[in-house]
Amino acid sequence: MSSLNSRKRLQIEAVTQQLRKLSIRSVLFQQNITHTLGLIQTDLKTIDILAETGPITAGELATITGNSTSSITAILDRLEKAGFIIRKRNIQDRRKVMINLLEEKVNNLQLYYSSLSESTKNYCEKYNEDELELITQFISDIAQIVETEGKLIRKNS
Repeated sequence: MSSLNSRKRLQIEAVTQQLRKLSIRSVLFQQNITHTLGLIQTDLKTIDILAETGPITAGELATITGNSTSSITAILDRLEKAGFIIRKRNIQDRRKVMINLLEEKVNNLQLYYSSLSESTKNYCEKYNEDELELITQFISDIAQIVETEGKLIRKNS
């Protein structure tokens, strides 16, 4: 039993090492995209967040990212200049400005991901439906853990 536990511990360590390796490769991949676009990585992640949330205020974006409102303003200025966003007054509360993605520009951004997406889909075809469900749940759970840990870091800093 102890050798089984020892083996499992080694497997868990291997998973965490591979997740870190994936994270590093993802950052480098995105860095290549941002360099090509003349943006910085935070800008690209902000686009991803806005795509996920839909229109939100700069204050809400600051809360999600943990960045100061002045940092968010600088990011939004760059994204607006590059044509990725537009700021619009909130119809219900004119004091608020909503950040909206410009779909055409964001769709063009997807061209950078299309080859990676296609390669990933092709690779996933070797797994059966139950395995894919497990993989999807694992990735979703890990993403939630990373989000929670990020919030803890911000809270404790």
